[in-house]
Amino acid sequence: MQVSFHFLSYAGRDACFATAVEVTEHESAKRELHLRGRALDATLNAVLITEPTVQGDVVIYANPAFERITGYRPSEAIGKEIRCILGWERDQAGATVIRDALMANTEGAALLHSYRRDGTLFWNQMHVAPVFNDDGKATHRICVFSDASELVRSQELLRQQAAQDALTLLPNRLALNIAVEQMLERARTESQSLSLVFVDLDNFKDVNDTLGHSAGDLVLQKVASRLSGGLHDTDVVTRYGGDEFVILLYGTRETAFVERTLEDLRASISAPLVVYDTTLQIEASMGVASYPQDGADAETLLRNADTALYRAKSEGRDRVRRFEPALARASAERLSLAGRLRNALHRNEFELLYQPKVSVTARCVMGVEALLRWRDPAHGVLGPNEFVRQAEDSGLIVPIGEWVIEQACRQAKQLFGCFPDLRVSLNVSPVQFARSDLPATIARVLRGSRLRPDLLEIEITESALMDPSTLPLLHTIREMGVTVAIDDFGVGYSSLAYIRHFMADTLKIDMSFIRGIGRSSRDEAIVKAILLLGHTLGMKVVAEGVETVMQRDFLAQHGCDEIQGYLYARPTSSAEIGQLIRTVNADLQAAYEAHG
Repeated sequence: MQVSFHFLSYAGRDACFATAVEVTEHESAKRELHLRGRALDATLNAVLITEPTVQGDVVIYANPAFERITGYRPSEAIGKEIRCILGWERDQAGATVIRDALMANTEGAALLHSYRRDGTLFWNQMHVAPVFNDDGKATHRICVFSDASELVRSQELLRQQAAQDALTLLPNRLALNIAVEQMLERARTESQSLSLVFVDLDNFKDVNDTLGHSAGDLVLQKVASRLSGGLHDTDVVTRYGGDEFVILLYGTRETAFVERTLEDLRASISAPLVVYDTTLQIEASMGVASYPQDGADAETLLRNADTALYRAKSEGRDRVRRFEPALARASAERLSLAGRLRNALHRNEFELLYQPKVSVTARCVMGVEALLRWRDPAHGVLGPNEFVRQAEDSGLIVPIGEWVIEQACRQAKQLFGCFPDLRVSLNVSPVQFARSDLPATIARVLRGSRLRPDLLEIEITESALMDPSTLPLLHTIREMGVTVAIDDFGVGYSSLAYIRHFMADTLKIDMSFIRGIGRSSRDEAIVKAILLLGHTLGMKVVAEGVETVMQRDFLAQHGCDEIQGYLYARPTSSAEIGQLIRTVNADLQAAYEAHG
């Protein structure tokens, strides 16, 4: 209550006249205004109250935060037009939003470029709203804003990081997609060409495996620098991922010029590179697709350049290949083959054929080699040369290889009732060593089939010996009692250093040398050298692909241990191999008796 009184005379007497008025609502309003005032003073956001005039919206109140953000004292803002005190530029999009909101007496928000008292620029996140009186007329405006500069810088940094590879500082795959679209649009407008180049470092995994991932990272940084240094201002190089880069060459239709540029880049990459006191020579394969002839959009160009890169690698690596329509057809065929391969195991489309190995001295079959065939419903019977490469690239060779081991051991066990000492050989892909626990698989299969370990022989190519991680696995397999043969000896790396590190049980002479017997003295000399090498090192030597009596006699004369080929038998099914072995043994015995 608000009480007032005064003294007076009333009816000849002294009196006091008192009045009492209820002011609850008034006091509540004062308290609320006081709290709101304190809140405005304490808030971190700048608050301005403006009044519309013919000169514009003039500031009549500014809170302390206004001074902290802009550098202007509140008293300096009073009576000034709001745009002048904040100095925002008229032509920015946010200014139009705020101006339209003020004119329409509606709420509005925008991010503005504004200037502090000292002239420095800051980002102003502003919100404006009208204040209406009881008659619904807008009498004032409330402007609330904050300094969003740090937030904008953080967002810009995040955008840069999202489009930049952290290791090489090159644009990443996200930035590549944007760059391709922009450069394609420019090429269409200017009637120019654009070449997209996929670059993949050859055998980069060896760097990580031998020197460590930190060395691999350093190699990628130096390669990125060399690529960037070999391009024009109109070109772009990006890191696509892993050891892959993508280059965009803009503005030339001359194939020869593009090829010279890429050959120069390839030479730059392959120049000696020192990493942690180790000198490396890095090689790269490149695939090129160009707009407009090889594709009109980013996705097509990327796909076709990748297809050309695949061909460059399949042809021996360290080379540049241009896209051709024939490559696209081959790529489609590989894709179709991969799809059919995935279903082949489930549909029981694989089978094993067996080819006998004949002992030259014992004149009888001592073993058989299991040979994989695929009865493809679409293309008939396919040999391993027609699908193993695709199976290795896709990783499907691992389950297929396990199936071969299981089938060969199980079927061999069934044969051994009649041929108790018959040895079964089978090929193992280098990919199986890298992507599976091969010793564990062999041990499991031997236990399940109850096949004697010494009756199983795995055949590996020389390339498998080059991988240092393979050698411990081969030693483990040897310790199980399983024998190991080096297949196709003489046509791979043929490094005696690898044979010194792992002494196999058997060397198999590649059939390309066997075909030269009787026709090429050089091939005959190589065959004799392999026989001498194998026997000197205590290994058995097997010749494959023997088709003529002349070849057989030459091999027997020079001490070959076993012979395999069409001279004795073609590969046959597991159901017929037993009878075939009996027939071959009988023929060998008859020939021996006939010739004494």
